[in-house]
Amino acid sequence: MVGACRACDAPLRWAVTINGNPVALDALPSERGTLRLEPTAPGSEIELAVYVREVDRPKHAGALYRVHRVGCPAAVEQRRAWGPSRIRTGLRYEGD
Repeated sequence: MVGACRACDAPLRWAVTINGNPVALDALPSERGTLRLEPTAPGSEIELAVYVREVDRPKHAGALYRVHRVGCPAAVEQRRAWGPSRIRTGLRYEGD
């Protein structure tokens, strides 16, 4: 599914996480991408965003996508306004 960022008008590609939460991705694959996309069902437009661990990325042959808020200019400005105390310092992934 496609759309546009309300803050910066960049084109987006929407997917869902393994928990069923929507996630906005940059529309094009990125060298800094961490997510691969899989179909959720035959014929469905909805894609599943699956995290690819850093050690597995060199072996991954397909495209990897980046979560849009990581590089969105509006999100970067918001993080600067919050200061370091409100920025998450790490993410925990199930199975790690």
